[in-house]
Amino acid sequence: MNPHYKGMRWLKCDLQMQTPADARHWLGERMADGQEAEAAEAFAKACYRTGLDVVGITDHNFLSKGFIPHLQSAFDELESEISHKITLFPGFEFEADVGKGMHVLCLFEPGTNIDEIDHILTECGVRRPRIEGERLAKSTKRLPDILSIVQKANPDGSWCGIVIVPHVFEDSLFDNDRISEWLQQEEYQNPELLAVEVPKPITRMSNGFQKLFRSGDDCQQDWKRIRPIATLMSSDNKKLMEVDSEQKPVPNSIGYRYSWIKMSEPSIESLRQAFLDHESRII
Repeated sequence: MNPHYKGMRWLKCDLQMQTPADARHWLGERMADGQEAEAAEAFAKACYRTGLDVVGITDHNFLSKGFIPHLQSAFDELESEISHKITLFPGFEFEADVGKGMHVLCLFEPGTNIDEIDHILTECGVRRPRIEGERLAKSTKRLPDILSIVQKANPDGSWCGIVIVPHVFEDSLFDNDRISEWLQQEEYQNPELLAVEVPKPITRMSNGFQKLFRSGDDCQQDWKRIRPIATLMSSDNKKLMEVDSEQKPVPNSIGYRYSWIKMSEPSIESLRQAFLDHESRII
């Protein structure tokens, strides 16, 4: 028996987080050259104050490539000081230049080599330079290609990474039945896509979206999946922790949205199992 095994437990997770390294989207205090360690420390402390156990760093086009090592060091230092471990899944977000444009989040095993992740982004069709003028480079790959690249199997059968499709349009989309404005039918039905990010619980959505995500007998047959897809909530933060008059995190702030995920030890395989069994492992 492994003496370090703690059993299955609920962990507070935010799997779509931006950092000051993505200056084009960051709304908080700007990070100057040479201040990476200080910015990483402030970010780590904000994650701790909101009680996070797991974070997914998904700056656009992997602009956090040079910042992630500083952030990992800040989390390690925090753990040594106060014995609270925060697991970092490195990753990125990019836009696939398909139809109206579809955003994709990709997360990788904690501790994965940064250059390896950067190479995978290139494989996903995001060319160099990652920023062209004032615009982020887009991918021309379709979702099946991206899934096969990111979720390819390691020699032991585990996945290299995992894909999540985020919600990037107005929240009111989920008050209507306009999924085609977000995802195309073949994208949503792809059985290799296990999870999507949404802005609110399914029970607060329109009846059409509730039927769609539950994928039961009353789901529109043309859109019904082989298995229901997992839904997650994430902050997609663009600043550190900021609270309102009731001391609740405000939009675009760390802690604004999150998910509880049940797992033993955070890993890509743990996420995959939770996505497959989301009814009992994700809140």
